[in-house]
Amino acid sequence: MASAFASFRGAWSHLLRCTVPALRASLGRVSVLVTLISMLGVLYAVDARADAAPSEQRATSARVVPADSPGDTDDGLQLPRPPEHFEQRHHGWLELAYAPSLAHWIEPLIKEAEAFKSEVNARLGHTGLDHVYVRLAEDADQMLQLAPAGAPYPAYAEGVAYSRLGLILLSGEPQHPAEDYDLLTTFRHELAHVALYDSIEKHSVPLWFNEGLAIHLSRENAFARSRALWGATVSDDLLPLRQLDQRFPSDVVGVPLAYAQSADVVRYLLRTQDQERFRLMIKRLARGQAFEAALNDSYGMDLYNLESAWREDVKGRFTLWPVLFSGTVLWTLAVVLVTLAWRRKRARQKQVLERWEREERIETERMRALALARAAALRALEAQHLEAQRLEAQRAEMQQLEARASMPTEPPTLDTLGQMDTLPPASLLPSVKNPRDSQPLPCVKHDGNWHTLH
Repeated sequence: MASAFASFRGAWSHLLRCTVPALRASLGRVSVLVTLISMLGVLYAVDARADAAPSEQRATSARVVPADSPGDTDDGLQLPRPPEHFEQRHHGWLELAYAPSLAHWIEPLIKEAEAFKSEVNARLGHTGLDHVYVRLAEDADQMLQLAPAGAPYPAYAEGVAYSRLGLILLSGEPQHPAEDYDLLTTFRHELAHVALYDSIEKHSVPLWFNEGLAIHLSRENAFARSRALWGATVSDDLLPLRQLDQRFPSDVVGVPLAYAQSADVVRYLLRTQDQERFRLMIKRLARGQAFEAALNDSYGMDLYNLESAWREDVKGRFTLWPVLFSGTVLWTLAVVLVTLAWRRKRARQKQVLERWEREERIETERMRALALARAAALRALEAQHLEAQRLEAQRAEMQQLEARASMPTEPPTLDTLGQMDTLPPASLLPSVKNPRDSQPLPCVKHDGNWHTLH
């Protein structure tokens, strides 16, 4: 394993030497730094997996059941009655009891059960699942009240199968709020446990086979399982099947790998060209034949040869390139692409803002020049208007003067003089001729009356 990991590290270093110049040329120093840090994270994860290999477990002939199938070896278990406030629904081979708040799940569960029963019976070559009891609880606390006496189940489980009783317990809510929980997928998983128990008639199978069949048929966590197999294949850290006969590892690296590996071995056994062999093996197990003997008689190979053939198949499917496109690197590439897109968008926005600023400056200058021209035009119009008014006034004054000059001057009469307050010029005063003198007599006005002076 150490030599294989050393060769992987060398290949990784060669890959970095080849890709870093191209990345630096196209993405810039910051993006290259982010990419290298993420790649080193993948390398560290693979290295940690190599140092965290679980200890070997010796297989025994005792029957081993999955953690989510407790009580299958206890003949004294009895089917508990559902709580009185639970509603019930009977659908042929399926009997459901559920909390009233979860009534909307019943039709989807029935539809899923019918489809899955047809599939699993075709895979196993056996007509099983004759009668199944389903208890649907609101949460994990309520599930504890539904479990058979003396058969507790793991606290982390959202679904439990008591295959001997044909009983399945399900929780409507996940154990942890942020958990990605699919009720229908969990239901398929537990139905697979019950179907296998019915098909082999209580006989023993390895733990990896029991769990692998349930995971493969329920199709749960397909992407996560592929990612775990990628890392383990590249680091040559796949777990021996013998190690998974009785129990799975308990560390955070080994647990997902054990489930992924178990499901993939079952997938290998269920390939299209081997489906009839798989059904034949189930029949041999139902007759009480040991697992390795049934495997050898059906497939023509023992457990060691099965594992060798499966490892070759895995290496052909999971190479270094899929690891490069695993979740960590994909997230890194996503970050790089987002960064590039952000930088490009920012540069484009900067160009747009600069163009808007230039256009606004040009528009401001244009409006300013237009305002100045408009003000000058208004001043010119006002000056022309004032000049026209002045000329009009002069013209009217000249006309008045001309009219006065052209009018004849007549002396006032005595009647008109009586209405005047001041004496007009002497040339305009009326005169009275003295009958004895040819010279006119002067006149004065007194108390509104004119008098001659003599």
